[in-house]
Amino acid sequence: MRSKLFVLSIAASIILGGCSTMAGNAASESIKVPAKKHLSLKKMHSLITEAGEKEGWIMTPLNSRAIVASKYEDGKSASVVINYDENSVSFEKNRSTMSDSDFSDEVEDLQEEIKEQLSE
Repeated sequence: MRSKLFVLSIAASIILGGCSTMAGNAASESIKVPAKKHLSLKKMHSLITEAGEKEGWIMTPLNSRAIVASKYEDGKSASVVINYDENSVSFEKNRSTMSDSDFSDEVEDLQEEIKEQLSE
């Protein structure tokens, strides 16, 4: 019985693993906050969340300095971890079932909107 469960769990892992791709863990870009701005962590969180929601991302707090941004479109999904402090915002690509180009386009749109929010 244990061997059947083991085989089933391995099969499920292979099948589920094939349904999504890792888009890489390297930060694709780091956004610097303009030097003249002095933003608190709370304000950074608010601006990043507002920008993501404006672009159609679901913004979920991960901790006091990180947000998971998730997007679902046409049966495909993507997620990015956004790390931030008072001076910068960085993006860590997480999982995606979108094509690489669609994923990149979605993340670039998110980054541009965050840049715009930070520069206002």
